[in-house]
Order: sequence, then C-alpha cells, then structure tokens
Amino acid sequence: MFIWIPYPFIRFLLFFSLGILAHSFYAIDVAIVYTLFVVALLAYAAGYLLARPKNHLVSAPSLGILAFISLFLGGYLRAYFSTEKNWPDHITHIDEQVSFYAGEIVELPRENENRFNTTVMVTQVNIDGKWQPISGKVKLNSSKSSDKPMPTRGDLIIVHGFAYPIKPSMNPGVFDYRAYLEGQNIFMADFVMSDEWVVYGKKPQRNLIDYALFAQATCAKVIRKYIDDSQAEGILLALVLGLKTGLDDSLQEAYATAGVIHILAVSGLHVGIIYSVLLLCLRWLRRKMIVFATICLVVLWAFAFITGLSPSVMRAATMFSFIVVAKAWGRETNIYNTIAASAFFLLLINPFYLQSVGFQLSYLAVLGIVFLYPKFYPLVYFQSRIADEIWKLMCVSLSAQLAVFPLTTYYFNQFPLYFLLANIVLVPAAFVMLSMGLTLLASSFIPSLATMVGNLLNFIVSYLNHFVFWISYLPLSRLSGLYVSGWQTFILMILLLAVIVLVYYRRLHGMILIMVLCVMFQSSTLQRLWKAQDRVITYYSIGHRGTISFSQGGFFDMVNTGGDRIDEQSFKYSIQPGLLRNGRNITYDQIAKASSSIPRLNFPFGTIWVWNGYKIMVLDQVGDYNWDFENKIDVDVLILEHEAVKIKEDIPGNLYYKYLVIGNTYKYWTAERLFAEFEKEQVQVFHPLTTGAFVLNLKNKEVSLQNR
Repeated sequence: MFIWIPYPFIRFLLFFSLGILAHSFYAIDVAIVYTLFVVALLAYAAGYLLARPKNHLVSAPSLGILAFISLFLGGYLRAYFSTEKNWPDHITHIDEQVSFYAGEIVELPRENENRFNTTVMVTQVNIDGKWQPISGKVKLNSSKSSDKPMPTRGDLIIVHGFAYPIKPSMNPGVFDYRAYLEGQNIFMADFVMSDEWVVYGKKPQRNLIDYALFAQATCAKVIRKYIDDSQAEGILLALVLGLKTGLDDSLQEAYATAGVIHILAVSGLHVGIIYSVLLLCLRWLRRKMIVFATICLVVLWAFAFITGLSPSVMRAATMFSFIVVAKAWGRETNIYNTIAASAFFLLLINPFYLQSVGFQLSYLAVLGIVFLYPKFYPLVYFQSRIADEIWKLMCVSLSAQLAVFPLTTYYFNQFPLYFLLANIVLVPAAFVMLSMGLTLLASSFIPSLATMVGNLLNFIVSYLNHFVFWISYLPLSRLSGLYVSGWQTFILMILLLAVIVLVYYRRLHGMILIMVLCVMFQSSTLQRLWKAQDRVITYYSIGHRGTISFSQGGFFDMVNTGGDRIDEQSFKYSIQPGLLRNGRNITYDQIAKASSSIPRLNFPFGTIWVWNGYKIMVLDQVGDYNWDFENKIDVDVLILEHEAVKIKEDIPGNLYYKYLVIGNTYKYWTAERLFAEFEKEQVQVFHPLTTGAFVLNLKNKEVSLQNR
C-alpha cells in the first residue's frame, strides 16, 4: 500500500525525530502534550483491539495516523524530560544570592596557554551559609596558576560565587555556542581566577564510564611510551583512543584540507574497520551465527570501552551492534530498517543526539555508502584485483563524501577537492594503523615486541603525515568561503537525491524536480546577496577590541576604534562567518595588509569617520582636556572607548548623537553602570559585550542587536 510499509523503524524514526525538533522550536504546555499523548495511545490501543476480530486492514490508515501522532508526541515529551533545566531542582531556578557552589568535574579539562575549561556537575550551593542540594551542569573557565595543579575528571571542587546564563551568539552569522552547550544540557557558565576554586576530594571510580576513562588513560600511556614522534603520537592517540589533546592546529588543518579529518575522529569508520577485521578473521564461524555475533559484540564494545565510551564511538558501536544482531537473527532484514532502528534506539536514550553534528554526519555517510556504492561500483570493471580494490575505495569515499557534502558545507564552509586521492591512501592506512595500534596495546606486556611494533608505527604514521601535508599544499586543495543556509542545505539534500533518481532510474520527473530545486536554491542565494547590498555599519562584540566595519555589496572596510587590533583568531570566529553569509570571501591577510579607505578626522579626544553621509565619532582619550566644543556637533553614532566618559555629564552639552555605543575596552562594571545611567535617560545606548553586536542598516535606518 505504501512504499515504506516494509520499513517500520524508518516511520518510527521520522515521526519521533519530528517531535524532538518541535520541542526545539516550539514551547507547548507539557501538560497538554502529555494529555494528548495518553489519549492517542489509548485510542490506538482501543482501535487495535476493536478492529482485531474484524478485518484489521480496514482500520490500518486511522491506526497508522494515531501511531504517528503518538510517536510525534512521544518525541516531544522525551526531549522535554531530557532537558535538565525543566527539572524543579535545576540551578537555573535559583533566585537567591549564592556564595559558593560545589560539584564534581565530569570531563577532562581542555587547556590553552593561560586558561582551561571543564564541566562541573553541581550538587550543592551555599546560600546564607547553608548548603542546599541542587542539580545541573556549569561550564567552568579558569585561569591557570603555576603553583596550583589543574583539576581533572572525578575531582570534587568548591567554587566561589555563582555561574550565569550562557550568552547567545553575539556577532552576526557566528557559531551558536549556547545552542551547542544546551545540546549537552549545559545552561550556565562561570569565569573565575585560579584562587577562586579549590579541590577538596576525589570521587571514587564507581560507574562504567569512570573505568572506561581509566582504561583509555592507561592505553594512552602505552602509546606515549613507544611512539617517539610527537605528531605521530597525536595521530595514534586520536585514531586508536579518540584523544585529540596531542593534535596541533597545523596537523588538524592539513587533515581537514586533504578531506581526511574523519580519520582522526573515532566513529563509524573505525568501528567499521574493527568489524571488517572480525568478518575476515571469523569466516569459519559464519554458520554459527550466535557465536559469531557474540564475539563481534564483545570486541566492538571492548574497543568502545578503551576509547572512553565517548558518544561518537557508542553511536557507531550501537549501529553496528544492530547490524550484527539482525544478521544473527537469521531472518531477512533490510539494511535501511536496521540503520533506522539503531538511530531510533539512540534517540530514545538521548534525544539531543539529533542536533549533534557527529550523529548527523555518521548516519548520512553510512546511508550514502549503502545507497550509492552499489550504483557506482558496477559503472567500471577492472580485471586487475589491485585496480578493482582501488576503485572500491574510490566508490566508498565518493559515496560518503557526496552524502555529507550539504552538511559539511553548511557547518564548515569548505570542500576538499583532493579527497579521493587522500582517501585512497589514508583509508587503507587507517586500517593498518588501527590494527597495529591495537596490536601495540595488546603486546605492551612484551616490551621487545611492543618496541618493534612502536618503531614500525612511528615510521608509517610519520610518512603518512608528510603525505597529508603534501596534499594540503597542492594548488586549489580546497574550496573555502562556501556558505549555504539551513534552507539551502535541505534543498541540496533533495537535489542530490533527484540527480540520483535522474541518472540511475532515468525518470523524467527527476529532471523536473532538479529544475525546480535549482530555481529555489538560486532564488534563496539571490535574496541573500540582494540583502547584502544594504549599507551596514557594524560594531562587533569582541573582548578588549573596538572593531567597526562598513559594508555594502562587495565593499568591506574595517577600522580599529580602541584596544588591540583584531587578531586572526578573533576575525576567523567572530567576523568572517557573517561575511561569508553575505557572499564576502574575505581573509584575515586581506584585512591585515589593507589600509582603511574611510575618510577620517583626528582630534585630541578621538576620531570621526564619515561614510555614506553618516558620521561615527569615537571618544577614546582620557585626560584633562577641555571637552566643550566651540560649535554644535551632530554625529549619528557616538562610540566611547578606554573609559573616556565615566558619567553622563562628561559628554559635552553641544555634542548631539542618535546612538551611543559603550565600547569593548570599558571595564565591565563601569560599562554596566554607565549603560544603566543612559538607559534611564531614554538614550539609545548599546553595550555590545552584553547586548550583542551593534548593527546599523542605513537603508531602513534600523539598529539590530545580535542577541535579541
């Protein structure tokens, strides 16, 4: 009757996922949703029982609709009850003044030169000298101290003060860090100095993840002991154990440019390699499927265990476990239904996996290989076995890359052009490195054998790194500066399917659909580029740096209004994403080397810039100057930097402005006090570090704030 009738879990997954997505976008009274869910379930049960003595097919459509409604509402409820801030004892519900909070560090700290960050599972708060039980997580950021060791996972910690709600993205088009943390049930953050926290104990290892992390750390010591080259060590720690702390930025950038970054993220590829080795070594057990499946499951989950039971490995192990069990079941199964069943099971456990980039890419890559590989492989026939194996690798790489292309473009704004060449070498190499890495761990009890394996691995990985760097340095190694919106990503996915339908099935309606989708995609792009023609002035929200840009169409200029000049990292993460969204592929080098073309006038107290008839004035000098101007001065935007103005009366009476911006170089509390003072006087005042980037559109003369 329906084409998807043989695939029940695809239906379950679709409607359950829609319910989870509905929770992300719409806030509905949970009591109403729960009532509707119970009513739908009871109606389904009653309809099924009443129809059973008769012809069951008569009620199939209505029962199917009730089942879909139940799954949709079930997905919404699962997401609601999995969101910890909906719990009554969550830290976000505290209104009183908190003096201290205590909890357990639940992840390994990530550090840079001066700071580290980690996650604290809060268990108690101190209010008015009394400790009270509480629940919730805090993203803790602390300065480092040479005389105080960093805490580690399992430490019990007390922190002075209290956390605050995580801010939304503060600049146009940037990565939404708040949404990312909310997907991990983290809604609060805290920035402290090293003397504002103290470790008072350590939680004993008492759950499976604790033991898994201990096993991971023990295995990491073995790899560090027998691998000398630092970059080879970093690759093996990432490839075998999922630890990325040893990877330097240049190495990760090279692997990303070559299109083989997935080699460094322990997930479906690595679990698939383990499964392939098991299929090869246990061929003689194929007739004893129960024994074969048991061995496979034990080995797959043992590998997941030594990688610390990270979410990505657990997802991959779960997916392959479903495939193993389905084969051992001895019945005819559909691979799409099996994959959907594993995804449905994972979303039942954690509905926030649906928003995880790793979850999305893993399943899309697997579906791409399952669907596209059988269509690509028969296109070319080779008599040589070596050529045939190379062609198989190319088909697998091409299938996976095409399937994830829309999402990788959406998330990473780039596409590697030499991914086929890199994957032909690196995928078989990953098979060898992973196998030898596990052999190294297993042989660590025999030092002479472990030394021999380690030396060989050191040699192989070092030369592979040279190969990856060589590819990344090739001309046109990647297309960068790509931008697609969420809507365009969806269109690209449907477009990809339509092209496959047209090429493989030769259906005319495939061509019609392709034309419609191309028009829709291009219309969306033209609309975005047309909007980019607006004349816009933007003051960005970047700590300790006053940065303002002027943009219209292909024109872009940026000037410094106070503090340090914008550095490459700040430009990459705070400014460039917004430029890509408007079709401007501008690099940091272009900005750093260019001098501003905006007319300016310098005077003792600061600067005035004039652009398209708008005047932007910066007051940035502190001193005993005579601020009274001889004539009336009218400006459109007044920017205050370096605490040049500390009270409202410091601004000259004959200086008139429409918008007041308290710059990023102000101390936080001074800026907040000044903001409140001007706001009370009904002045249009903005503090980008708290209100988000100040964006003035000259076309409609409207100001928009990024976090509102």
